[in-house]
Amino acid sequence: MYFRKQPVLLSATVNGSIARLVSITAGAAYLSPLAAIAVGFTGGVFYLLAVNLLDRLQLDDVDRQSLFRVRYWLGSRQIALWSIS
Repeated sequence: MYFRKQPVLLSATVNGSIARLVSITAGAAYLSPLAAIAVGFTGGVFYLLAVNLLDRLQLDDVDRQSLFRVRYWLGSRQIALWSIS
């Protein structure tokens, strides 16, 4: 949000942190620490982009709950890319 010259909101910061945690939940036992950071980072970026898209489409907050479901699904798919054997 800082690149759009808007103030950073506490609620956006907390929701972004939760999105990062949701994204690494599925693969926590199978990810190295560096891979967990990468998956969490992509989760935060995806959350930021998706929220901005939903704001532009003027969708309600109830629809934002599906973001966490999609982020969990995408995070579980990243296990194949980042998992340790």
